[in-house]
Amino acid sequence: MQCKRCKTFFKYDKYDGICPQCAYFNRPPGMEEVDLFEDDKRFQTENYVLPQMEGIHMELHKKYDSDKKPHKKKKTAKNNAGHFSDYLEIKSKKNMETKKDAANSRVRIIVCLIVAIIAILFQIFENMM
Repeated sequence: MQCKRCKTFFKYDKYDGICPQCAYFNRPPGMEEVDLFEDDKRFQTENYVLPQMEGIHMELHKKYDSDKKPHKKKKTAKNNAGHFSDYLEIKSKKNMETKKDAANSRVRIIVCLIVAIIAILFQIFENMM
């Protein structure tokens, strides 16, 4: 038999269908596969009747099943190509706000440091006099 993935030839019976080169499982050749299932009654589909829903199972289906289409997820501005420019505009505004907040916090820190340095200098000069 020839492996379907790597095209290596090997003996199907010796390796149980597993290619020794790439470890791919190859199904048995078509005719043998049909012969395996031909006599088995479990695999015959003639005169097969689908099982019917009974009792509470049927009642629950009647109660909760509907003819409505399944709920679709709403499109977000990020994923919707028509509103992508709006998404970019909102994103840029948020970035500007965070940059302003960061700049304001830096200014506050610098002011606090200057005030602390001035207070230390006043203490030093008071002690000297």
